[in-house]
Amino acid sequence: MFSPAPTIALVSELPTHPVQFHWNTAYSSPDDSEADGLWNAIDTAHGYIAVEHEWARERGWMASMPVPGDETKALYVLEGYHQFHCLKIVRTVFLQSIAGKKLSYPVQHARHCFDYFRQFIQCHADPTPLYTLGRHTSGDGQWHMCKDWNALRDYATENSACFRDRVGNESLREQFGNCEGRENDGVIA
Repeated sequence: MFSPAPTIALVSELPTHPVQFHWNTAYSSPDDSEADGLWNAIDTAHGYIAVEHEWARERGWMASMPVPGDETKALYVLEGYHQFHCLKIVRTVFLQSIAGKKLSYPVQHARHCFDYFRQFIQCHADPTPLYTLGRHTSGDGQWHMCKDWNALRDYATENSACFRDRVGNESLREQFGNCEGRENDGVIA
């Protein structure tokens, strides 16, 4: 029996441009304070957007929770920001584990992130042929065609849910209405 294809929620096509990948960047700096500063500057809450329920429904987006304080809008998290959220958690758990420190996140959250990365990698099945010299440098300096992160950031800024990650014991409602200084997500693109 034939099933119709599911509707895939998309914001819009982002422009693409060539980006050179490197084995070592400031994000992987051996200077822990430099790398930690860059990773900590990434504001994954920047990717929470608010759109009218009807607008989302017309585009086939799955129904989402209303924005606390504005029931006319639905709350969504842009995929790229969720990916950064998971990457930051896995990085934190990894570094805390190798340092023998108490974990800031439950191990199950990190497991979810690992599986999420697996699903994402399989979904995108990138066929880019990476050159190799047999020395743990496959693809160093190689060019890739990438979606424009700045365009995604701009979309998130324009449709901001004015959300911030929890500070202390604040309620979900208190995490909204924080629009000041939300122009940048801290990602170096």
